[in-house]
Amino acid sequence: MKTKRLVFFFSALITFLFIHHAFAGSTPIVVMDAEEVVGGAAQSYEDRQDLSLKSPQGMTGAPSILLGAMQTASEGQLTTDSELPENQIGVARQISQLQSMSLVDDTLVWELLDDGGHAAAVQIQSSGASALRLGIKVDMLPARAELRFVNPQDPAGEQIELVTGEHILFLLKLNQDAEPNNPDADIYWSPMINGDTIGLEIYLPKDVEPNNCRISMPMLSHVNITSALSDEWSFFSQAYGDSMACHNDLTCYTSWANIARAVAGMVYTKSGGTYICTGTQLNDADTSTQKPWFITANHCISTQTVASTLITKWYYQSSSCDSSALHPSYNVKSDGAQLYWTKGRNTSQSDDNQDSTLLLLNGSPSPGSALAGWTTADNTSTQTGIHHPRGDYKKISFGGWGDNWKCWDTGGSNFSCSKSSTGGFVMSTWTSGATEPGSSGSGLFDPNTRLTGMLSGGNGQCGPDGYSIYARFKSSYTAGNLGQWLNTSG
Repeated sequence: MKTKRLVFFFSALITFLFIHHAFAGSTPIVVMDAEEVVGGAAQSYEDRQDLSLKSPQGMTGAPSILLGAMQTASEGQLTTDSELPENQIGVARQISQLQSMSLVDDTLVWELLDDGGHAAAVQIQSSGASALRLGIKVDMLPARAELRFVNPQDPAGEQIELVTGEHILFLLKLNQDAEPNNPDADIYWSPMINGDTIGLEIYLPKDVEPNNCRISMPMLSHVNITSALSDEWSFFSQAYGDSMACHNDLTCYTSWANIARAVAGMVYTKSGGTYICTGTQLNDADTSTQKPWFITANHCISTQTVASTLITKWYYQSSSCDSSALHPSYNVKSDGAQLYWTKGRNTSQSDDNQDSTLLLLNGSPSPGSALAGWTTADNTSTQTGIHHPRGDYKKISFGGWGDNWKCWDTGGSNFSCSKSSTGGFVMSTWTSGATEPGSSGSGLFDPNTRLTGMLSGGNGQCGPDGYSIYARFKSSYTAGNLGQWLNTSG
């Protein structure tokens, strides 16, 4: 992947490469259980009992749509800019065969089941993908409908993701209420399915007729471009070992194990492009609930329509120190989130620029996850960053609190900063570790493991030459009046 590298100088004005890597204090870390449901109709997938396909035929004989291999960047509609965003891992591909409701109606073959319900299925292949998300545009969908997404090439049938019509309608209403003019507001993005083929089975229970299901499937997100494309348009593979060798394996630092349970990798989709960042689950002052507040960067998620596509990856880390084996508690939540507040940088050289977004995750919290404490006090001693560089296993970086800065966008993938005691950003200089694309939005923590900032960008270098810019939590807390959600019991 071709990446611009800029030379930085520690002077009154510095310019940064805009890297899409990328807690008065709250009560201490709280470890979550999976009992509380947050977010209206949303449910957690493991709370849904019947994951097996309803049709006795399964995906056998389901109509197949073959998109073939991607040959050019333009086919994937990568970007109109000269450079790809640094954290993009997937691109949109149009599905001409399923662009309209009438084409979907012609494709689906409804089967009457023994329980009186109906089922229909379709499978779509995008050759060369390592994973796919399906975009579904909804005109009419029964709340009792069940959509099961599956990898038809998985002989064990282990990856089946069930989503109810009720949950899809819940997300789309959030989108349309917040952004009625957003052309993507009526598109639901499926869970991520591994492999280059995604299967969808739609089940309608008894007394729900197929003519009440009116959808189209205009596009999918093809994740991980293969070597069929030139290096200029290649994506990193978002997997173990993709980040720089200087990173520290989080699992080796047992004193940080609890707070690390509040940190999750993020996958989200914008207009068919799929991206990665990192975020942190936050505690609030209401001890009677365990709401999964979640904070990240504005340049990762800045609209409700994108927040609805959010997938969080928990315990994506090594099973033991420096091991390549995945942690046994690894789990994925595909329920999306509700956007409560967001503010980003603009071109104005203003102290009040921010780069942060506060979300509330839908569904049940991930089992074993934690709620991180936070503080509105600036810390001038050591700082620690926990993040997923390039989508790799969870890493940890150690450094010191630097000066406060104000930062503003300068076009393309760049932003500039200058020192300002009232600026909304702070520099962390690294003594060990670094940050990279995919780390964006991740938390900066003080020695008491309280969150003090969210990663905005950096120079992507290791050790003493490396430094990163974080949005100050203190500044975001004030600008967004975050206390109305985090520091009250109401």
